[in-house]
Amino acid sequence: GLSYARARGASPEEVHQLTRRVRSLVSSVVVTQLEDGSWSWNQLPGHSTFTSSATIYWGLSLARGAGIPVHIVRFEQRRRR
Repeated sequence: GLSYARARGASPEEVHQLTRRVRSLVSSVVVTQLEDGSWSWNQLPGHSTFTSSATIYWGLSLARGAGIPVHIVRFEQRRRR
């Protein structure tokens, strides 16, 4: 991912492209979060699973750790579940 590219000396253009892609993916994922803080595996209400939610939460945590802004409310909603 993005952290790996930075650590391995990717060119500024490659890092920029990856950053744009990660931001886009984060935005796409964040808007699909359900009201209870979970994520659906098939985008249908009531079809969330622990595995899909944990995987997405982990990915958002990695993105946030790489410097991508992720709205903190999303993390707080997930922690309370």
